[in-house]
Amino acid sequence: MKARLAVAAVVYAAIVLSMWLPYAAGSGMGYETHLVVRSEREPWWVGFFWTDDPLRLLANSYWHISYLFSTLIGMDGGYLAFEICYAVLWWLSGIAVFLAVQKLLDFDPGPAYAAGAIAISHSVDSMTGWAGQGQFLILQITFLAAVYLLAVAMEKGHEGAAWGASALCAATLLQYESPLPLLVLAPVAMWVFRGWKNWRAAALWYAPILVYVVITVRRYIFLQASVYQTAVARQNWGWGALLDWAWLTASSLRVEWPESHWSLGAAAMALFLLGVWKFRAVPRGPDWRALAVAFACLTAAFPVILLLADSRTVWRTMTFGAPWAAALLAGLAWKLGRFRWVAAGAIVFCGVCAAIPKTRGHREQWESHRAPLAAILQAYPDVPDGTLILLRNVPSNADPFADQQWFDSGIRLLYPRRRVAGYYVRGGAKFEGNAPGGAYWPLVTDRTASHVLELEFPVRGSGAGTADPRAARRFFSH
Repeated sequence: MKARLAVAAVVYAAIVLSMWLPYAAGSGMGYETHLVVRSEREPWWVGFFWTDDPLRLLANSYWHISYLFSTLIGMDGGYLAFEICYAVLWWLSGIAVFLAVQKLLDFDPGPAYAAGAIAISHSVDSMTGWAGQGQFLILQITFLAAVYLLAVAMEKGHEGAAWGASALCAATLLQYESPLPLLVLAPVAMWVFRGWKNWRAAALWYAPILVYVVITVRRYIFLQASVYQTAVARQNWGWGALLDWAWLTASSLRVEWPESHWSLGAAAMALFLLGVWKFRAVPRGPDWRALAVAFACLTAAFPVILLLADSRTVWRTMTFGAPWAAALLAGLAWKLGRFRWVAAGAIVFCGVCAAIPKTRGHREQWESHRAPLAAILQAYPDVPDGTLILLRNVPSNADPFADQQWFDSGIRLLYPRRRVAGYYVRGGAKFEGNAPGGAYWPLVTDRTASHVLELEFPVRGSGAGTADPRAARRFFSH
């Protein structure tokens, strides 16, 4: 088992590097940067917790861990550290799938090896390869670790595993709502499919789920709280919701056509097939009952997504169902007999070739965001405390910031030691009064600013002074 795990780990690392190195390694974050601001400006222990929403208390953990890692290696918030953390999580997600499907679905090591490789390369989600959304990989790994420990507790009555599963179940829920249906069904599925029963382990498992459901019901039904989730919630239910459910399930199984970078895709497939020698001695594949359970788990990954008004999207919706889609695709490949490894390798090839253009798109978006901010830093290496930076004439058809909060967060990251804010207008529009300085925690408005710096897009020139090393590392070193 250890030798096979080692082979799988090496092959998965090579597949991840084939997708990560071309563009992601030198990329950055154009949005979600308010989370970096939080890590930079608050005490180190506060950054682990998203205090704005107690039901997503741990949703900030990925960004803060990445930030702390950057300080540990002397990069102090540099985005390369975030990219490295994302790549490591990408790799670990494949290992988690390799181990989980053997325990939960009774896969032999061969199809489990294929499932892990497919899980990391099957790039249906548009956010694939973007360091700004590594939290969803943490969510996936936490969930798989939780159900793995639950399986150990249910099968063997292991007390420590039961408590660990309960803790990880709570940690999963405190990151995101999507796993709730699968967490509820997990003990039942293990009893029905595997014949495992342990009432104490099940009770410990359901305890955090019950608390979470009670708090959620109280929040949305009795208190009718107005939060981000209610702002994007679906208003109309009916056949459309069922069609969206079917669309999400089918989309997660779609093998994308290889767009480009065929040589890297072929290299990844060759490395995958090279690792097959360690798994060829185990010819038995998953039975149809296991594939039925995998399909049920896949469909159960999407009910919470259906609560969104725009649920037919592949942005941040496919990651949680990825392990089950990978298990299904690997299992179906196994049904092809002597062609099973070729079929699995072809899926890896297509996934790698489709993932790299996504990372290129994220890199291009980052460059379009970085360049105007770097120009501001070049022209004004430092500004006084209380400065509000107003940027005019940003092109409407090529807005590099997309939203006021990402410009405001970018300005704060330009001057991490200063109390600053940023506001911009598109085209020939005029500034309105009381510029908010961003949607998150406004530091300065036009009524409270001690200095107002009005700039025209694109900003040109070179000013005197020295930029903060953290800002220079983020915006000048790419």
